[in-house]
Amino acid sequence: MKIIDFIKMAFLNLKKRRLRTILNVLAISIGTMLILVMIGLGMGTQNLLYSELKKYDLLNQIYVSPLEEVQNVQISVGSSRGENKKDFKKIITDKDLERMKDINGVEEVTGDVKLMIDEAKVENKGTFFTAFFCHGSKF
Repeated sequence: MKIIDFIKMAFLNLKKRRLRTILNVLAISIGTMLILVMIGLGMGTQNLLYSELKKYDLLNQIYVSPLEEVQNVQISVGSSRGENKKDFKKIITDKDLERMKDINGVEEVTGDVKLMIDEAKVENKGTFFTAFFCHGSKF
């Protein structure tokens, strides 16, 4: 058999089974279209996230914090008896900041102070519980 005979036989079989041929073409078309839509959505989402990060200059900043979480930092102050207690598990010192400045490509290193107060006691009027977040930077 020659190649031309195989081609004739293929087209003859396609004509005999039209419904199967139409369904196969439809399935291939839908599959291809869905792949293109998913690629487009993925690229669009990637571009959206990139533009949002670039807008707030988050691609050029790295935030470094101690190894331990903030919950492990405990500070209690009692003004009536002059008690001051500080219990820091890990801290980033000025020496650490200087070493970070020496890294190639680093333009600026700043310290950052975060303080979380979740209980406050008012002596005269009983106990008042509140939660708020105080944030300061570039000290």
